[in-house]
Amino acid sequence: MRQGDILLQKIEALPRGLTNVPSGVVVRGEATNHAHRLVGGDVFKDKAGMLFLDVKKTAKLVHEEHKPITLEKGKWSVIRQREYTSDKMTRLVID
Repeated sequence: MRQGDILLQKIEALPRGLTNVPSGVVVRGEATNHAHRLVGGDVFKDKAGMLFLDVKKTAKLVHEEHKPITLEKGKWSVIRQREYTSDKMTRLVID
């Protein structure tokens, strides 16, 4: 499931040692400063900066420039989409 520059993948369980992200912001866009924000669930980050979502019932991922996405109950990993620029370089997609 995608919204702009992020991909959400359902996972079996959350990794250990996560830190809660109380703002609910999943990713903030570099170009517009708009945020992908989770409403109705919890956002967590690991030590490497990878993000994870915990949805107890249902939740919505909202963003000013995209339609909301409804997430079903479960655990989710957040993957930033990358853009190919050459055979030796990639960069994050700017949303």
